[in-house]
Amino acid sequence: MTEQRRRRDVLRVLGGLSATGITGLAGCTSGNETGSTDSPSGATGSASPTGTDDTTATPAERSVTDAVGRTVAVPETVDRVVGLGSGALRFVTYAGGAESVVAVEQLESTNADRPFRPYTLANQRYTDLPTVGTRKSPDPERVLQADPDVVVYGYATPDEADEMQNRLGIPVVVIRPGGLTQDLRDRFFGSLDLLGTVLGTTERVETLRTYVEESLADLQERAGQVEQQPQGYVGYLGRGKHGLTFTQPSYVPFRYGGVANVAEGATGSGDGGGGGGGGGGGGGGGGGGGGGGGGGGGGGGGRKGARRIEIDPETLIQWDPSILFVDLGTESYDALEDPQYEGITAIENEQVYATMPTRDYGTNFGTVIADAYAVGAAANPDVYDVDPVEKANEVYETFVGEPVYDGVADAYGNGFGSML
Repeated sequence: MTEQRRRRDVLRVLGGLSATGITGLAGCTSGNETGSTDSPSGATGSASPTGTDDTTATPAERSVTDAVGRTVAVPETVDRVVGLGSGALRFVTYAGGAESVVAVEQLESTNADRPFRPYTLANQRYTDLPTVGTRKSPDPERVLQADPDVVVYGYATPDEADEMQNRLGIPVVVIRPGGLTQDLRDRFFGSLDLLGTVLGTTERVETLRTYVEESLADLQERAGQVEQQPQGYVGYLGRGKHGLTFTQPSYVPFRYGGVANVAEGATGSGDGGGGGGGGGGGGGGGGGGGGGGGGGGGGGGGRKGARRIEIDPETLIQWDPSILFVDLGTESYDALEDPQYEGITAIENEQVYATMPTRDYGTNFGTVIADAYAVGAAANPDVYDVDPVEKANEVYETFVGEPVYDGVADAYGNGFGSML
């Protein structure tokens, strides 16, 4: 098709150049950079042709509207895909496109220092694929060498997507994965639906949509049956050296697991980064409210509702949660044995449990659901009468194609269950 022929022409030109990244490519294609292919955000009509014919569908192409309102002409059949940016490869996998992936970002390849995400564990071939640069600096020449039919770009702005598309001569489709809470769920399903259309996997996407909707409805119903939600706290959120006092005021597994977050509404210093499937909304029910409210911060710069925050040890002691959860994405859990915390009810009664990281290069959406069942089973076993390990394998098999709970647990050095 025309697009593919043009792509090969660009590859031949690049074959005579040294690898100079985006800057070098700009010299070859700068004539097209000012031609915007945007429609207003949320638009559904076709975009006007620009300096290239990227958005003008030929008989062998289809027009789709991506998550930022751009109209993009994609091939009738998509056999080769590259994902760039947070959530792109994850959602290609969710949508049933794993076998179409021809290259990955360096982050997604083998790295002994970084635990793997469930979709990578389920698709070991990803670790052996060529890389297309880092997550912050994708290498356009490497993308072209991979020869994808479509590039899926997570969380790109319209300008970023247009720039990449014009430089590559390859359709670039933007997704914004959203979250599993009510206020962000349309984006989650919208991104899945978009990729189902692009990849020709709409039946697979509909199967996943049904499973997610049924799982969230089940969790929400169970949460509503909890008459008095226990006061819970989750710490150690985030990969690296974050400690027990690094938490999330809107931890989604609590909302669906029937646990009142003592940090709800708290402020503190934090990175404000997304996590846990998005803040707000959720499926909480029954009695009990968050006990945090005021919560002191670990420094300035905090803002109410920040997705992850650092609090003072004194604040955690004051909150005195009756059950405590540990996100397994960090390096050490020594604070659980720190004498200053030994009077906290959860630690004193050995009600400390592990959850899998809900966030690693974007939200691990399957893990959010698996964690919600694990939280519920630990905090409200009479209502959440499920085996969390069996449920996690069911979730992972549905989301990424394989029951990889054991692999996830091995990667993080622990699994669901008591930490004391």
